[in-house]
Amino acid sequence: MVAMAIAVLAIVGIGVAWATFNGIGRAAPSPATADGAVGTAVPGRPVDVGHLGSASDQASLARALPPDLAAGCEPVNVTTPQLAAARCTTSDGYVLLYESYADRDTLNFAWRHELYEQDLTMDSGDCETGEPGEDGWYYEDSTQQADEGRDACFLDPAGPVLLWTDYGTNVRAWMHGNEDSSIQSMYARWVDGTFDPRR
Repeated sequence: MVAMAIAVLAIVGIGVAWATFNGIGRAAPSPATADGAVGTAVPGRPVDVGHLGSASDQASLARALPPDLAAGCEPVNVTTPQLAAARCTTSDGYVLLYESYADRDTLNFAWRHELYEQDLTMDSGDCETGEPGEDGWYYEDSTQQADEGRDACFLDPAGPVLLWTDYGTNVRAWMHGNEDSSIQSMYARWVDGTFDPRR
């Protein structure tokens, strides 16, 4: 019995070591609450649930898609905790992905998890000048200048990536560049408002 117990413990130990080596044992960030404070939740990687989300969630996201892009969008499978997702292609070669979430807490959790995955820290870098990082954004005509969402950028092997959240719709959007684009050029396209979700 003692020998068997030792063998079981050894197998468990190997399993834990393998999980840690493969990144499964890394600590993921806690979700952010609506006011920016860190909350508590069970961490975990997004999981493809193999469907497009409910018809009502798809319809809600479709109403939020930018008018100039809607015709070139199609629904795609969601990953937890998304409600619905759509991939859009622009005439000049950009690919955008829009994802909807139940509330701001869930949106912020997904946001912080992605920052963790991309090794980005909040309030760092400068996407406008092409330096990978993350920051809050608000409309220039806003009197309160309170964050309307967050934006971030990084370089992926396939090209530059710009992503942002919109607190008015609980939507996160991704903009994937091509071989001719840069973080600066993508940022300039984003700030003109063409790709903003409709509120």
